[in-house]
Amino acid sequence: DGKGTHLSVFFCLMRGKFDDILSWPFKHDVTFELINQHTTQIHTSWTKKYDSDPYYSDVFQKPISDRNRGFGYHKFISLEELSNNLSLIDNDQIVIKCRVKID
Repeated sequence: DGKGTHLSVFFCLMRGKFDDILSWPFKHDVTFELINQHTTQIHTSWTKKYDSDPYYSDVFQKPISDRNRGFGYHKFISLEELSNNLSLIDNDQIVIKCRVKID
């Protein structure tokens, strides 16, 4: 959906050795944050929160293969907005923080 126009970000649940002791389905909120790499700039970051809906899709269920389909944003930030906020880019690199809120 955002191919060629936007930066897309996704979160993916992968199978792991502790899956049998974890609670399923996944019920935690996920926040993606594009970090300002130049602290002198006013614009600090670009953030979007993904409120998980564990009953909406199989992506939040216990993985039965190596990984579930990803969930997130096809249009996290437009490439135009990204290029206009140079504080988000340093040496042709960006930093994205992914936080999972566990209640």
